[in-house]
Amino acid sequence: MSVPDQTPYIIYNANGLTTVFPFEFYIIAASDIQVSIDGEVVTSGYSVSGTGNVSGGDITFLTAPAAGSVVMLERVVPTYRLTDYQDNGDLLADTVNKDFDRLWMAIQRSFIYLGLALRRPLFGGPFDADGYRIADLADPVGQQDAATKNYVDNVSLVRALRVSESYVSVLPPADQRANRMLAFNSEGNPITVLPPSGSASDVLIDLASGSDGKGDALIAVKQPIIGAVMRTQHDVNAERISALDLGVKNDGITDNTDLIRAALITAASLRKAIHFPGGTYLCSDYFSIPSFSRIYCSPGAVFKVTGQTSLGGLVITGMDNDLTAQQCEDVETYNLTIDCSSVAGENGISGLKCRGIRHYNPRVINALYHPARHGGRAFQFEGDIAEDVSVFSPVIENCSIGINSQGQPGTTVNVRAISYHSVVMKNVDIPFNIDSQVVTPTDNTPSTMSTAVYGAFLHNCGRITGGYGTATTNPELGGGIVCGDRGYGLYIEGLRIVNDAAYNGIGAIVRGQMFGVTIKGLEYYGIYSVSVINHNPVGFGAPGQSAYPSQITIEGKINVNIDSVWMAHNVGALGKSRVKLGINIPVATLSRLFDANAGASTSAWIEIINTETGFSTGMRTLKNLYDAGNSIGLIDHYEEISAWTPVDGSGAGLTITRTGVQRYIRQGNIVFVSLNIAFPATTNTADATISGLPFSGTTLLTNFAGGLTIAQKTISALETVAVIPGTNTIKFFGATGLALKNSDLSSGVLKISGWYFA
Repeated sequence: MSVPDQTPYIIYNANGLTTVFPFEFYIIAASDIQVSIDGEVVTSGYSVSGTGNVSGGDITFLTAPAAGSVVMLERVVPTYRLTDYQDNGDLLADTVNKDFDRLWMAIQRSFIYLGLALRRPLFGGPFDADGYRIADLADPVGQQDAATKNYVDNVSLVRALRVSESYVSVLPPADQRANRMLAFNSEGNPITVLPPSGSASDVLIDLASGSDGKGDALIAVKQPIIGAVMRTQHDVNAERISALDLGVKNDGITDNTDLIRAALITAASLRKAIHFPGGTYLCSDYFSIPSFSRIYCSPGAVFKVTGQTSLGGLVITGMDNDLTAQQCEDVETYNLTIDCSSVAGENGISGLKCRGIRHYNPRVINALYHPARHGGRAFQFEGDIAEDVSVFSPVIENCSIGINSQGQPGTTVNVRAISYHSVVMKNVDIPFNIDSQVVTPTDNTPSTMSTAVYGAFLHNCGRITGGYGTATTNPELGGGIVCGDRGYGLYIEGLRIVNDAAYNGIGAIVRGQMFGVTIKGLEYYGIYSVSVINHNPVGFGAPGQSAYPSQITIEGKINVNIDSVWMAHNVGALGKSRVKLGINIPVATLSRLFDANAGASTSAWIEIINTETGFSTGMRTLKNLYDAGNSIGLIDHYEEISAWTPVDGSGAGLTITRTGVQRYIRQGNIVFVSLNIAFPATTNTADATISGLPFSGTTLLTNFAGGLTIAQKTISALETVAVIPGTNTIKFFGATGLALKNSDLSSGVLKISGWYFA
């Protein structure tokens, strides 16, 4: 039987009484019809008649559906094959017809539902809901999402002014609304009117204007101080430019290199100070500070390099933005914070061809040395004439090198009159570095190379952590506090170093070859230092090995364990240096004072004071102390008061009579000695000699180590008493300069006192 063109569903409104509901479409089996009440499918409580009848049949309910309910009868056939045809089987017409009937039944149902779908024309256009509602939509998220009634009622409309009418005229266009007030005419429609002159609205409109003579030009300012005059806020604002006014971004995202360069040039050309509010200013390359700049930074303002720069540093004076040297002068910066981001080879604040530069409260962090590109310096002045530069209260943290000066005297490259005041450093490998790569470094003078530091506090500094030390067993001990290669002219007054126990040790206070270096008021508290002074090259930046003698002056106190006081790669590395050190001897545990090279120097002088006892070696040459024993014991040994015993030194075995206690006082290498003795009666002709002096006379004096004064004598022939160099003996001489014999002093009584050099 063929499938006619039928509507394969029917809908009824139940009355609560009727139980039989006819359907007028063909079904093959009772399971092909779906019964639902109010949209809910029911599968029991009814019977089906008329299966196989092309004109339909009936659904008979055991209980009548409730009044008002909607009963729907719909043909729903399976959408899968029910018959499997077999080879050489029976191909019955009835079976084939029923299979084809089911296909067409399914197609008819599909087309009915497709006709109910939300659709749009083939040629484009909007979807058409045919006047029906679309229910259960989600609230919009994207810009082009449909809006739900909930969103319109509870989000959009609650933010709008609403009227009870169904329509109100639109507002006039923007050019008719500008600087006007909103009003309503007699019909309640919106119009715009001019605000009354002098009214609050009129004033507010003018205050919001950026036109000349309006905005901040209408606001009066008068400082609450005697003699203050009235000014406008516009004039006050114009005193200083904000970098943000010129497009600079402090968002930590934008690359500000070109923006900052342009802003600084604009401000300097107008002779206006420029202000950088708090925030992070990212820079992919360096920026130059022009002459006459005044830069003020708020707390939290940080200039941060994002990668390797073309200059090898972030901030410079004396070079333009095209890497061309140009004179820079009269610059002041306040609270400038530079973060080099540990990009290897980058410096923080540099100066090339500049003078009259003043940095107040700068802070430089994370400057890292690179063995090829170098860098790693918080402050760097080199390459041209940099002079009259002052840095006040700088803070330097986590940097390879803190303060660096490098010049070349005799040419046009000088670094001079550079001063730092109240320096604070933390975690800086080499706090101070001075270099001068010239053939004859001793040609330096303060007018060609000079850097002064007035007050420096260092915490956990002096140990190389960047991998460029020279010690093979412990490269972290290759550096020191003041390092240099033929550098000149560093003056430090007030240097306090405090290193924690966990920081371990450093190489030296002074490391390398340098000249005209003075450190006063040194205080060093830490755990360990290889030495105080070490003239071996520091091991970075191609150090010079020439034997130009270093000349340094140091005065201070050491409170750490040290191996040696002074070391050098050869004796020629030591020049006319003068050092006065107070050393905490129990903490120092010194096994020697100098190595062999330093100990051979007769040009360098040192005084070592035991801070526990106050005793001193006196100011002596390194060789003198080295030859005297080169040990800690020399310090306490060379300042004392004690007794000594004069005895016959002639070899005659005479008995010398002593009256009272024979005493001596030693200060440094000067010995004051007294004698009160009587010779026995004797005819012995050996040279009269008294031995037993507490210290041998110096060999630096060839004739006598010292002469004694005769306070009282009974021998008229006696004229002179002297200490013989290199011995602990006293000899007696007559008027002709010849030595007296024992017989000449027979039964003589002598009272003698005086001094000699030990």
